[in-house]
Amino acid sequence: MVDYRKRGHAMQQLKITSWNIEHANKLLDYDDSIEAGNAESLDAIAKEIDWIDAVIIMVAEAPKGEARASALFDRAAPGYDLVVRGSDDWRDYGIRGSQWMWFLVRKNAPITGRLLHLDQWNELTAPAWAEQRRGNRWEVS
Repeated sequence: MVDYRKRGHAMQQLKITSWNIEHANKLLDYDDSIEAGNAESLDAIAKEIDWIDAVIIMVAEAPKGEARASALFDRAAPGYDLVVRGSDDWRDYGIRGSQWMWFLVRKNAPITGRLLHLDQWNELTAPAWAEQRRGNRWEVS
């Protein structure tokens, strides 16, 4: 936890966590609706997110694309805003595959979230990861 009182902020603590919701993408049908039989799982996920009570949650193995992520988190995390780029084009995120990472920010928290543009992210991270990259590619954004 970070104490923000020293900086004059109204928020006294900032709780940040991550959660790997295994194969969360499979909780949705192809049309982004809740797949039959998964309502109970989504209720359990919603209860866990409530219990975690973080200001920011990074969710791994989450649905691919904004529409699918919105469909899931509108149901499982109604008290949070999904941080998005505002695009249905996966290339704007630079993530491949069906398991994405998303950030949720608690609604009405005195904090906002935004994603760096991929060019800016690459500029900041590429030098540090040069040895980790294979074939000059890094698949995680």
